[in-house]
Amino acid sequence: MKRLLPFIVLCLLILSAPPATAADKALLIGIGKYRMKGIDLPGIDKDIETMRKVALTLGYKPENIKVLSDEQATLKNVQAAVDQWLIAGVGPDDRALFYFSGHGSQIYDKDKDESDNADEVLVCNDVALGVNTLKNVLVDDMFRDMLKRMRSSNIFILIDACHSGTATRSMASRHKDIVPKYLEYPGMPRTTRALSLFDKSMDTAEPLNYSALSAAQDNQRAQASTKGSFFTLGIQKAVEAAAKDRRLDMSMLYDETTRYISGAVPEPAMVYSPALVGDAGHNAKNLFVPKAPEAEDWIAQIRKIAGHATYDVGVRTNGTVFKIGEPLNISCTPKADGYLNVVTIQPGDPAPTILFPNRFHPENRVEAGQTISIPGQGDSFELTASPPAGKALIAVFHSPFPVNFYRQGYGDGAFRTMDRASTRGFVVVEAKDRPEPETPQQAQPEPRPYGAGIVLLKIK
Repeated sequence: MKRLLPFIVLCLLILSAPPATAADKALLIGIGKYRMKGIDLPGIDKDIETMRKVALTLGYKPENIKVLSDEQATLKNVQAAVDQWLIAGVGPDDRALFYFSGHGSQIYDKDKDESDNADEVLVCNDVALGVNTLKNVLVDDMFRDMLKRMRSSNIFILIDACHSGTATRSMASRHKDIVPKYLEYPGMPRTTRALSLFDKSMDTAEPLNYSALSAAQDNQRAQASTKGSFFTLGIQKAVEAAAKDRRLDMSMLYDETTRYISGAVPEPAMVYSPALVGDAGHNAKNLFVPKAPEAEDWIAQIRKIAGHATYDVGVRTNGTVFKIGEPLNISCTPKADGYLNVVTIQPGDPAPTILFPNRFHPENRVEAGQTISIPGQGDSFELTASPPAGKALIAVFHSPFPVNFYRQGYGDGAFRTMDRASTRGFVVVEAKDRPEPETPQQAQPEPRPYGAGIVLLKIK
């Protein structure tokens, strides 16, 4: 039996349904082990562990952090993750965090769109040698295409790799535990000076919707160590220091990582400085994800929306007091044709969860007198009361016009989560506060009628 662990049922009605919303998401890629022999990097597993903690500290939910490491990070898998996780999965107002730790390199520019005749690349796990080139690498042109297709205007890119390293190719590290993150190969381009991955191609993306921080300048090399890459360790230190005030932008992160690398790298000749690309506005955006509303805020909002309903919708449960572990059954029989949405929340839940419609019953149009039960007959799941003890709110909304919370929610489970953005189309206007329109063009549309019902349960 599949169980819904929390008692999370909440429902918000949207009078004019907005397009499907996504979520703040992070894609973390770390490659220390490569199919090609002799190019493995130390400490990349520690980089991924560090960045997962960083993403959580920044406010990304665990289920919204995707990791590709080592053999998972083939070119095909990286491209698919970018397409499905960041491009399709992040909305216009959400945050997208892209992180890469591994080798950088260069290949000859086939498109003839680079002044130095070289494309900057991130080296994927399945990299292979071609004739004077590398196969299975993420080229800067691919990044440019990715940025153009992303809906988000809050994109943060962190690259712990080096792409050029022209000035330091002849300098070998005297520290066996420290390795440059740059792949050299026979027949590669030998440019006198190459611009960084972002300075070259990515600044042509329209519109400029990102801020990017790379580990090293175009004439320097980023370094990996057995304890983790210095740039990534600098990111961690900066984020941890800013966690209390929850305020850190890319300009500040540039300063902090530059300072950290300068003090952490064992000898002056190996010191390198991060490179920041992005306009002032994007570089000043806060890296921390805005805090989700507390359960009490959601409950207050639901009560307000339900209080403005034009008719009551009855909702029944198999009790009002439940011990942890006891099953919950919910049912509702609308008196008119329309669309039904059922949701719940209890203290400790950061956001509401949609119980109906769901993966098993994605369509939510109901006829007058039709009883909807959760779980329904034949469903392979049950709802059970779970910690913490306290009150749980269940809300049911019925509308004569199409509204489907499941399609507007996010998450891959049977019961999706409501996003705060889902309430943007629903504005409760108090009659006494409703402004008189100065002109016909400024007149506010009248809210459409809808029904609602609420029940409070106690968990002990």
